[in-house]
Amino acid sequence: MNKPKRHKSTIIQQLQQNRSAADFEKTKKRMMLAAKIADAKKAKGWSNGDMALELDQHDSVISKWLSGTHNFTTDTLFDIERVLDINLLNWDDAHPKEIVHKYEVSVSAKAADVIGASYLKDSIVKGESLHHYIAICGGMAVTSASTQIN
Repeated sequence: MNKPKRHKSTIIQQLQQNRSAADFEKTKKRMMLAAKIADAKKAKGWSNGDMALELDQHDSVISKWLSGTHNFTTDTLFDIERVLDINLLNWDDAHPKEIVHKYEVSVSAKAADVIGASYLKDSIVKGESLHHYIAICGGMAVTSASTQIN
């Protein structure tokens, strides 16, 4: 495997120094977009010619798109998404949906079967919390509960 060589050039250094952070970010995103398109094209087993045929374009246009320097229109991106069956703009990822599952569990037990009835009556009279009682009975997580003393 050939490793890329570093080239030292004053012209390249000057260009890099004059480049703004915003321009660098745009270039980076264009390259990432081109790579995503190229990966999807490859996953379909298509050549540039196959993709060009599907999009009614010339092979050279597809090559330009995959260079990472092309400034796409939204219509072009929508067409690419359609033929490659991919999501380039990540509309669904922009607003992640929170999924909440709620479960309700009802447990019934006679207090006398768990602890002595005298302890239960004494603890309620003394104002000890129901959560303390539940912890003694097995430590289940409860958000609400009620008791009935017979």
